[in-house]
Amino acid sequence: MYELNVLGTLRITQKLLSTLKQAPDGGTVLIVSSTAGIEPYEGGAGYCAS
Repeated sequence: MYELNVLGTLRITQKLLSTLKQAPDGGTVLIVSSTAGIEPYEGGAGYCAS
């Protein structure tokens, strides 16, 4: 989960960085997340941490 949720977001942002910099307004990165990072649940440690 860490690989996908954290490193995946990092890698795709890095790949798009030059395009974002060339955008007229500098571009925007929007990351959609889960409430699990705020309200963890039993058995979800790996998901909640990522």
